[in-house]
Amino acid sequence: MHKPILNLCFIFLSILNFGQNICDIEINPVCSSETIDVQAPNSGFNGQIETCNGEFYDQENVVWYHVRVLTGSTFTFQIEIQPNEDYDFAVWLNPDCENLGPATRATFIHEPNFGITQTGLMLNEEDECEGLGNDAYNTPGMVKHLDVQPGDDIYIMIYRPVHWDPNVPEYGDFSVVFDGTGGDAVLDCAIIGNLYNKCDVNGDAHEDFFSTDFLPDLVDDYPGYFFEFYNNFDDAFEGNSSSEVSFPVNVSIENSPQIIYARVENSTGDFYRAIQILLQTIEVPVLNPISQIGICDENFDGIYQFNLTDLNANLNADPNDLTFAYYLSQNDALNDQNPIPQTQCNDYQMNALPETIWVVATTIDECRSVPVSVLFEPGTDIPTLDTVIGPIYYCEDDVINLHDYESQISTEAVTFTFHLTLSDAENGLNPIANTTEFEPQGNSSVFVRLEQDGRCPVIAEIQFELLPTPSIEVNQTSYELCPGDEFEAIASSDDPNATFIWYIGENEVGTGDTIIITEIGTYTVIVTGENGCTNETTITVSTPPTPVITGIEIGPDYFIVSASSGDGSGNLEYSLDAVLWQSSPQFSNLIPGEIYTVHVREDGCMKDSYDVSILAISNFVSPNGDGKNDTWEIRGIAVTPQATIKLFDRYGKIFVDTNFEGNYLWNGKYLGNPVPSGDYWYILQVPSDGIILEQKFVGHISVRN
Repeated sequence: MHKPILNLCFIFLSILNFGQNICDIEINPVCSSETIDVQAPNSGFNGQIETCNGEFYDQENVVWYHVRVLTGSTFTFQIEIQPNEDYDFAVWLNPDCENLGPATRATFIHEPNFGITQTGLMLNEEDECEGLGNDAYNTPGMVKHLDVQPGDDIYIMIYRPVHWDPNVPEYGDFSVVFDGTGGDAVLDCAIIGNLYNKCDVNGDAHEDFFSTDFLPDLVDDYPGYFFEFYNNFDDAFEGNSSSEVSFPVNVSIENSPQIIYARVENSTGDFYRAIQILLQTIEVPVLNPISQIGICDENFDGIYQFNLTDLNANLNADPNDLTFAYYLSQNDALNDQNPIPQTQCNDYQMNALPETIWVVATTIDECRSVPVSVLFEPGTDIPTLDTVIGPIYYCEDDVINLHDYESQISTEAVTFTFHLTLSDAENGLNPIANTTEFEPQGNSSVFVRLEQDGRCPVIAEIQFELLPTPSIEVNQTSYELCPGDEFEAIASSDDPNATFIWYIGENEVGTGDTIIITEIGTYTVIVTGENGCTNETTITVSTPPTPVITGIEIGPDYFIVSASSGDGSGNLEYSLDAVLWQSSPQFSNLIPGEIYTVHVREDGCMKDSYDVSILAISNFVSPNGDGKNDTWEIRGIAVTPQATIKLFDRYGKIFVDTNFEGNYLWNGKYLGNPVPSGDYWYILQVPSDGIILEQKFVGHISVRN
């Protein structure tokens, strides 16, 4: 059958005279990147070709090539010639065969003048056209590459000028090189005809070709003609039976393609034409055996997923030049039927293992490998010591380091992740962030995902069970303690075997369920249940509110006390000796001149006190030294600070004008001398101190010396 060729091929054919119409001439299709050796053309063609610089040349002795770009973006080639020989070329990119137009690239320099043996297209060369003469070209003989895209058609004309000097020897052969010349364009072999491939199915690197392999195509192309087959063109042209092909033709991979020629004769036996036929034995790809592959159910959903294309690199060292197909049975693989759809290959799903997949690799020439089987089995799980840990008993508010349990699950070098739900663990989602200070909630589980390269993941479970927290109650949560008093605090729990420890701050102050408290402060009692769990509560012991004396009304022989409660609701009591207490704020039948301390207490505890007196002012003084009434005294004034007194006679002469604190005594003297006997007047002012009101006393005294 006809197949595209992977190696370069060409046919020299006569080129008819033409102007710039090449639609009807024979052009050699080329599809490979190999070097071809070409005999010097001798076409006898005369005509003009327009080059890329606008010049026209009469041409003869030309050969044409046609290439088509399969992949790539830059096209280059080289013509290698013998020293002192002259070959020119022109190149057209996607031309109109009926109106060829100017060449896209060309060089028509005289190579011997530059001493060069190569000409062609070169990557990144600046010049696009070289004409006749000895101009200073950047790289003589080389012009710029073509920027191409897949599907572009390129026509190349190679021209052997007819030399006018009879002393110049006949031109020698030349070579055309497409491989390794810089460009990345790959040529499309679909433009080649008369190529017949056979696959080396038995692996001996040889295949036999029979005339029946290609004769039907010739009959279709040339109906009514007759065919003979020869080993070279000349014998086919001459009909030399001595070189007629003997079938079968054994063609090796190494010597492919092997060329034979079909002589086409008309019904009278006259030569019509010679057709080149290429016979090629294609190496069948050999796939490495893969005994079995273990795969994992990564998300534990019962479906095993595998990218079948990952097999390719293991099956063949150069998988990029092959097409792989995958089958569910050997019979399907052998008959190329029911392949697994390509859309499923990258994520092929298997519901049960083991399962066998058959793989076939096919070359670009459609040579298929012998199917190989790949057995998929469940992969090896990560070894574990235990997959259920616990239950782990914990108390409320305990903080747990989840990593502490890893060694109980597995001692392998694995990656642990912790999850709150089994689904998250199976799918590797939402790992717990703070695994070193984890706080469980109730009776629950943490699910652990173990991962390790080359092994299947495993899910383990850490079970947590919340222990009951012992209750704790106290007989008082707050208590007001009077100075000098004590308070018995009692704690209790629903755990009959609980123990208690009492603290003020961080200092332990007692154990047991009872403690005697004599100091104010915040007491914390911690109960520890039989299961080790703890609970705590506090008792706040404080000083009761203190009442405040806000005022005292002083009468001739009584006091009336005004006071306010410390918390606004306490029960106030009053006393003059802090022993006997009364509910009434009034004290009567008091002795003027005596100093009394008024006490007010609240709820029998905290108290406020104030010293107060009813002043006693005498009205007689006899400073004669007899020990009787020698001084004038204001009794009770000692508790009244900042009092002032003025003493003057009837004429207004002031004998005393002073501020004083404490008791006041006057000895009846003025400037160290006794004042005259008589009556004197005084003004005594006692300021308010916020408790008692301001007082003013006016009176007179008699002085008897």
